[in-house]
Amino acid sequence: MAEALLAQAQQLINHLSLVDQARLMEYLSSRMEAAILSIASPATMKNVDQDDPWREFFRIGDDLASNAQERTETMTSALLAMRR
Repeated sequence: MAEALLAQAQQLINHLSLVDQARLMEYLSSRMEAAILSIASPATMKNVDQDDPWREFFRIGDDLASNAQERTETMTSALLAMRR
């Protein structure tokens, strides 16, 4: 069911103009930010590794993936796959 919904959403997104796609990305990024802030403890936020921000970025992505309700490809796994 989730895969069918994802395919349907992708088809709808493909019909959007570039401006509307940018607006969608803005909306989704604010939702992602809220999710990250809701699961991150204050101690975690203070101990962000300033020397390696990418490591922190991928750690947060892994945390989000471990808390996901359904197992779908995450941005982190997609980025890791593209890097290989």
